[in-house]
Amino acid sequence: MLNFFRHLFSTDFMPHVYCLREPGLVKAYLYSDGLIALSYALIPSALILLIRRRRDLAFSWMFGLFGLFILGCGLTHVMGAITLWHPVYRVDALIRAITAAASALTAVLLFRLLPQIEALPSPSQLQGEITRRQEAEAELRNLNEGLEQRVAERTSALEEANHRLSESEERFRTLAEAVPNLLWTTQGAGFSTYMSPRYQQYTGKSTADLMGEGWKAALHPEDRERVESIWKNAVETGQPYETEYRLRRFDGAYRWFVARAVPIRSRNGEIRQWLGSSTDVDDLKRTGAALKQSNEQLRQFAYVAAHDLQEPLRNISNSVGLMKRSYLGNLDQTAVKWLDFTVESAQRMHEMVKDLLTYSRAVDEAELPECPVSASEAVKAALTNLASAVTASKAIIHVDPLPPVLASETHLVQIFQNLIANALKYRKKDVRPEIRISACPNGSDSHFSVADNGIGFDPQYAEKIFGVFKRLHARSEYPGNGIGLAICTRIIAHYGGRIWAESKVGHGSVFHFSLAAEQEGA
Repeated sequence: MLNFFRHLFSTDFMPHVYCLREPGLVKAYLYSDGLIALSYALIPSALILLIRRRRDLAFSWMFGLFGLFILGCGLTHVMGAITLWHPVYRVDALIRAITAAASALTAVLLFRLLPQIEALPSPSQLQGEITRRQEAEAELRNLNEGLEQRVAERTSALEEANHRLSESEERFRTLAEAVPNLLWTTQGAGFSTYMSPRYQQYTGKSTADLMGEGWKAALHPEDRERVESIWKNAVETGQPYETEYRLRRFDGAYRWFVARAVPIRSRNGEIRQWLGSSTDVDDLKRTGAALKQSNEQLRQFAYVAAHDLQEPLRNISNSVGLMKRSYLGNLDQTAVKWLDFTVESAQRMHEMVKDLLTYSRAVDEAELPECPVSASEAVKAALTNLASAVTASKAIIHVDPLPPVLASETHLVQIFQNLIANALKYRKKDVRPEIRISACPNGSDSHFSVADNGIGFDPQYAEKIFGVFKRLHARSEYPGNGIGLAICTRIIAHYGGRIWAESKVGHGSVFHFSLAAEQEGA
């Protein structure tokens, strides 16, 4: 091998020109090899130019190998032309060996690249992809245009909403300054975000002092813990907030307020803020306390007056009775009649005073009940009290299922007892009385009815019969002073309900009344 490279450029062989001999054939070899060598030189140049211009060309290194292989082939033809006269066959052999190695490497790598080359998209596929991309770009442009239009519409709507919100806030602030209430708002977590000017004027504190939890500093120390507990519970449960507390005025005086707040929720139900107001009820509470004291004094007066009136009436009745018995033989029939009338009047007056006392004490309980009572049990108690009257009249009484209501059991018994007693009293002669007691829900109330088959009354007196001592019949026909329905009216009004009647002469009566029903979760 060393000998080969030592004599690489030696010309110890015979040139080809001696073998060809014919000048025309030598020229053909020379021109052909020269043209092929030139072509082989231009092809690699074109490949190199392509690689330099297309940096993203796939398998660019393969193009480089092809260029090297083609350049080697071109050099072999150049050597063919040289060895016509200069027999440097060893150089020719070396170039051919290099060309052979390049061609073999190119062939091997080409076969290895065939799967990847096959995977390359064809021109038709590329054209289809280009078409799809153009369509996608067109669709994207349309979407962009639609999106821009929607953005413009949303922007316009947002500007309009902001404008309405600004107007709403302006109206709210105007209202907050106009109404006498102290208005305020908080965030969902309960921290103050706004206090109306009137709130600031009343407390004498700045907005910064009242923000967050600063408003609590104006509460009366005895009310603070209770109010904080109620407010915390409202924020945690999302239920409306309502309580009473004393709020310190700028001059240090405390006045009673009723505070109420409702949650403002977003579309997903989350509480965004609370809107509240505090109303000064100090004068109302003082008036209520004075009225309560006045009513108590009036009740005591009625009790004392009724008690004191009964004693003279008893004396009158007893004295007239003694006079009648003592002078019976000396009195004519007219005198005896007047004496009997005087005793009867005194006894009737005595009963009226007792009924008046019962009416005045009908709603002595100042506090409304917190727990519901069974209306069915109240009816049973009323029927037990009226057992003798029910038995004597042989009445048929139907009692449907009745709901519990928020009322005193004693008051409920009084209501049913008076209504059932009236139905028994005003029954038709020779007709067995039949009474039905039923109820049905009516919103937050329960609607009760007591229906009978009695004598009924003219509908024009449907309101008159609920007055104190109001009667539609003579006492000789039906005993009593007409106080029972008045007591029912007063009791039912005490609980915020109402009572009314429907009737027709000879066709019985239906007495209706409503009371607050048991609340869910109570």
